Amino acid sequence: LRKISTADGATTTLAGSTSGYSDNIGTSAQFFKPSDVAFLPNGDVVVADQSNHRLRVVAWADGTVRTLAGTGIAGFLNGDKTTAKFNRPGDVTVTPDGSYVIVAESGNHALRKVRVEDGMTSTLAGAGAGPFGQGGFQDGLAGVAMFRSPSDVSVTASGLFVVVADRLNDRIRLVAMEDGFTTTFAGTGQRGYLDADADAAQLDTPNGAVIMPNGQAVMIVDTGSQALRILYLRDDSLAQCRCNLGHNGSLASGGCVPCAAGSYKDTTGPGTCFQCAGTALYSATGSVSAGNCTCEPGFEGDGSGGCRACLEGSFKTSVGPSTCLPCPYPHASSRNASITATDCLCNAGYEGEAGGECTPCAAGTYKGEVGTEACVACLNGSTSINGRDSVESCVCDVGYSGAGGLQQCEVCEAGTYKDVPGSGSCLACPVAAGFSAAGSRSIANCTCDIGYTSGGVFGCLKCALGTWKNFTGVDPCLPCPGATQTQAEGSSDIANCTCPMGYTRSEVTGVCEMCRAGTYKEVIGDEACAA
Repeated sequence: LRKISTADGATTTLAGSTSGYSDNIGTSAQFFKPSDVAFLPNGDVVVADQSNHRLRVVAWADGTVRTLAGTGIAGFLNGDKTTAKFNRPGDVTVTPDGSYVIVAESGNHALRKVRVEDGMTSTLAGAGAGPFGQGGFQDGLAGVAMFRSPSDVSVTASGLFVVVADRLNDRIRLVAMEDGFTTTFAGTGQRGYLDADADAAQLDTPNGAVIMPNGQAVMIVDTGSQALRILYLRDDSLAQCRCNLGHNGSLASGGCVPCAAGSYKDTTGPGTCFQCAGTALYSATGSVSAGNCTCEPGFEGDGSGGCRACLEGSFKTSVGPSTCLPCPYPHASSRNASITATDCLCNAGYEGEAGGECTPCAAGTYKGEVGTEACVACLNGSTSINGRDSVESCVCDVGYSGAGGLQQCEVCEAGTYKDVPGSGSCLACPVAAGFSAAGSRSIANCTCDIGYTSGGVFGCLKCALGTWKNFTGVDPCLPCPGATQTQAEGSSDIANCTCPMGYTRSEVTGVCEMCRAGTYKEVIGDEACAA
């Protein structure tokens, strides 16, 4: 960096010597193709150290050099002074209050904003190099606007705008400091040399744009035309700049503000944004037309330019007129205008978490509503098949009788059975096999009662004389002990085994003994023999 006296042209070196990179004092410091400088309010100098991909600051008093921001590796990354990356920063200017350095980056086709206090770097405007690495042209919001090799920047005295020489777009651009909104100030984009109103004038690779000290015009270095051009500011001030489409406010009130989501503005000037009307209530921030108003999440197009709410059982996460999506089976949404798949709840007859997997209610349970509730057990004695959606689906289980539903089912009594679920009565076991336990579920549970044994194809037969059986089943009857005899068929207790005719039970031994000579007994039983 060289200093030239305006008094006599005497030239001295402030800082730097050979090409390279070194933060040091005076000629011990190194730069690599420094391309532009700007003064801070304290007199120090900000340097665009182009091929070092850094911003440097040089103390005017002694030439001490420090790095303000940049890693030295070409790139496009915002962050603090040690992480931010630049790509060939070509021009710098300082805001009127001295708090920020504005950088024109030809390699990134963007404008960067660097805080002087700590080197924190952000993007003021510019979407970057684009898919082909050559930048582009687009007016609009900061993240949408595109430049092609911006070569010079100058901040208005108010600090509200940055004037940009957009070299390879052959235009002068205007960028709002508040939000980076970018418009074309002059030039049609067709390369040429034509003096005319700003929107008709032609420029040829403008390389410089500086606001003149009186603030009434911009001096343009029109390199391709080999000329200096003057862009006059109407009414001697930038106050004639009007809020663009999609923005309201004015410079007098502090700048232009993008229309809020759900509103638009289709005229330039200080007017207010209009709310989207009818049923199409959504629009992006900064919308410029009623045509930008569309369906918000949870609504679909109705075919006539309006919107209607997604019906129960469907949802929509995106904006626009596209059709609502059905909840995946077996889900259903519990309300209209659902905006996310998590609104899809398990349908009646299914259980599970919101937006998660739904499983059918297990047999013996039901669920009557859409929601995350668990399936409910049928009343005792009743059952249902999988996936039932109402208590009426619960019917009396096998072994139970009744109507089911909300009515309690009754267990089948002993001697009856029921082998199918549903309403209805229990069936009596066949006469030949008249026993079953309470709650029997099949005719197979019907068996021989006490005092009966299996007779094969004849069913159950009474225990014969001289036998007994005190348990259910098809097992044979048991013989009476000793010489005892039963008085009738079908005995169900060993106590029915008594002495036969001609015998009496001994009071001493307890067994049946033959009547002594001279006595007799002509009946079955334990009676004494008669003389």
